[in-house]
Amino acid sequence: MPKLPIPLPTKEEMKLIRESMFSPHEIFFIPIARAAISVFVSDVIWIQSVGNYVKFHTYNGPVLSTFTMKELIDKLPKKKFCRVSRSIIVNVAWVSWFDKDQTVLMNGMAFGFGEGGKKRLVERINLL
Repeated sequence: MPKLPIPLPTKEEMKLIRESMFSPHEIFFIPIARAAISVFVSDVIWIQSVGNYVKFHTYNGPVLSTFTMKELIDKLPKKKFCRVSRSIIVNVAWVSWFDKDQTVLMNGMAFGFGEGGKKRLVERINLL
């Protein structure tokens, strides 16, 4: 897959994007072990399935949760997140670009689409 020559934003630019584009008022509680931590919905960049757990990749670093992917799908705000493959969910606000094969986030992470992944992403960002 060819990569487009798009420069990655600096940490300072990422901070400006985060502060200007996202509402910090939406909080999501992530269960970890015998506790739960609060995370701003806008700080969740992408989510990865790790066996029977999920790893939240947030603006402040990764968090391993006791959620399963199946439980998580029902709890996430549907307008803000999209499952692009069997093991990856992305925060739609962090999507930089996508083509027929992949989606690339503002932090440079690229993910291939699973079955129906591109269609779901297009629907979420209202391009239909």
